[in-house]
Amino acid sequence: LQRLRGKVYLEDGAVRGEQLTTDGRHQVQADYESWHILAVDEEGRVGGCARYLPHRSDVRFEELGVARSALALDPVWGATLKEAVRSEMALARRLGVPYVEVGGWALGHELRNTTAALHIALSTYALARVLGGCIGVGTVTQRHASSTILRKIGGTSLKCGGRELPSYYDPAYRCVMEILSFDSRYPEERYKECVAELEASFSTVPIISTPKYVRSESLTMNHPEKNMATITIDEAQSNLKELIHRMLPGEELIGHVGDAEIGQV
Repeated sequence: LQRLRGKVYLEDGAVRGEQLTTDGRHQVQADYESWHILAVDEEGRVGGCARYLPHRSDVRFEELGVARSALALDPVWGATLKEAVRSEMALARRLGVPYVEVGGWALGHELRNTTAALHIALSTYALARVLGGCIGVGTVTQRHASSTILRKIGGTSLKCGGRELPSYYDPAYRCVMEILSFDSRYPEERYKECVAELEASFSTVPIISTPKYVRSESLTMNHPEKNMATITIDEAQSNLKELIHRMLPGEELIGHVGDAEIGQV
């Protein structure tokens, strides 16, 4: 996924070559603390991706990725953004769910003008619901209609005191960005059934930890052709959460959601 992001971002002019690793990967620290949703082809090649980063309940605004956005540094809107995000973080604490940052969106040429981008975005909602829900925020480019797609499925502009935060130009990515908020309880009405189907599909996929790390576990779910054990969606959610709580920092879980994969690294 880092190679895909590197290739796509470089072509879009969002990064420069020297910002990538020597083998062309767009590597950020958040990758190693996040879940990732991947669109893969039949040969396992990554064609699309998104990142889902849940924060601890006592996280401070200054620790968030959005705090490093160009809007956060703006002398006019910076304080308003901080207040708006803190309000959303307080809502997450009241609901007992994590505050999440989504990002790392990328789609290869072969999947553009298909439903892949929509399915990746909807899978983010499904993943959030499987993990118990969330209040989320994301800095999203207007390139390739990314922000438009996220708005269509339930993303909304951050607000503070009734004022919507504006779109802004981010010199780091050399494009116009928007900061969108989303609540996993409320996907757009017409997509609720699709989100529910994706959520249910988590009970029919393997979720495994990578052998890259010393400690490795696997959780097998209903997958008849591979003679795996059948478990209900409730059991899947419970077991998934248990695995997450038992994980050591830096461990990875990956699994498939329909035509997508999920993972935490």
